[in-house]
Amino acid sequence: MNLFGSELLKVEKRMLENSAKTKAVFSEETSLIEFGLKLMWDSTNITQKAQKDFVENPNRVANTNLFGRNRQFLTNAYSCMLFATYVTQFVDLRVVLKNNNLMRLFNFSHRQAYAWLDKDKQNEFSPKIQNRYKKCKTRKHFGPSSVLKKIHKKTGHNKAKINTAKIYGQLCDYTQPNFLGWQELMGIQGQMNFFWTCLYS
Repeated sequence: MNLFGSELLKVEKRMLENSAKTKAVFSEETSLIEFGLKLMWDSTNITQKAQKDFVENPNRVANTNLFGRNRQFLTNAYSCMLFATYVTQFVDLRVVLKNNNLMRLFNFSHRQAYAWLDKDKQNEFSPKIQNRYKKCKTRKHFGPSSVLKKIHKKTGHNKAKINTAKIYGQLCDYTQPNFLGWQELMGIQGQMNFFWTCLYS
């Protein structure tokens, strides 16, 4: 137990050192990210107080929920960036991108937003809204590729669609067992002891 405790302290010390170095080297960037995260927290507080005004708008209810999720994921991604745990950061950023695409879709389609909400949340709407969308399937599947197609079918931005799909693919390379992402992350020379060296050197 003592051995595990002492090794864990080494890991924690290294994480704090990484954080200090990141902030020193990228002071302007980290300050900007922190400012953006503060704005997200402030915006969340405002929308939570205004939620009673959203009762007739499925897209606002859905997007408020997704915005809150993104705030949490981006906060965690920032912490991972500071601690140099990049793989975990990419997992979070992939979720953020998927949530952003969903929010764009729900801005176009209240019907899709209503279908995304669970039955309990749907039942909180007025009978008028429930009747309007009663044919929507609850918990409808919203896969990344189908959402992307629906978004850009509306906007017609082919270049944006291609770029978003490319970024999503790159994030998938890092978060799934894909050798290309691992090779790029670790470098062409790919030393197997890289991870342990980062933790304990």
